[in-house]
Amino acid sequence: HMSAIQSASGQLAKLIDDILDIAAIDAGQLELELGDVRLDEMAEEACNLLASRAEHESIRLNLAFAEEGAAIRADSNRIKQVLYNLITNAMDHVDAGGEVEIGARIEGNDACLWVNDDGRGIAPERQAKIFERFESGEGGGAGLGLALVNDIVRLHGGWVELESEPGKGTTVMCHLPTTASGDHSAPELELKGSRGA
Repeated sequence: HMSAIQSASGQLAKLIDDILDIAAIDAGQLELELGDVRLDEMAEEACNLLASRAEHESIRLNLAFAEEGAAIRADSNRIKQVLYNLITNAMDHVDAGGEVEIGARIEGNDACLWVNDDGRGIAPERQAKIFERFESGEGGGAGLGLALVNDIVRLHGGWVELESEPGKGTTVMCHLPTTASGDHSAPELELKGSRGA
């Protein structure tokens, strides 16, 4: 019973934090604290936070970085928040024995941070709404985690891309400039066909 209570209280605290962050973004009061951010380190820290849950649910968390030590100019806490939300969302849709992979690549002035899972995938009719607020998936929840991911990436001057197919997993890619700019305009959420995860 104690573990269930701890889990519920943790989920409630995260929900409150998400609501406060979204309110601050809407009010234009969420300022980025920019610094040099190593994407592989952020991913490793996020995975460490979720390691016990992954072990309990028999889910493999794998890091796949072509270039270790690659850094961008961003808000480290917000990038970690993006990763945490993406990884937990992926875990919600992966069965026992499944896998979640986290990786990144940098090409010129653009960075792509992505989370891929081999889970149940997302139906085509739901994909366009998956990053909208209060759009809860099959795993339940308030539907704020992915909306916050989208908002934070846009604050950095980037955008989010989704690839998914039912039964073949999902990949969410966060495209970020190597140097964040709040004035950077971002295109609408892009949807593509399945990567065949």
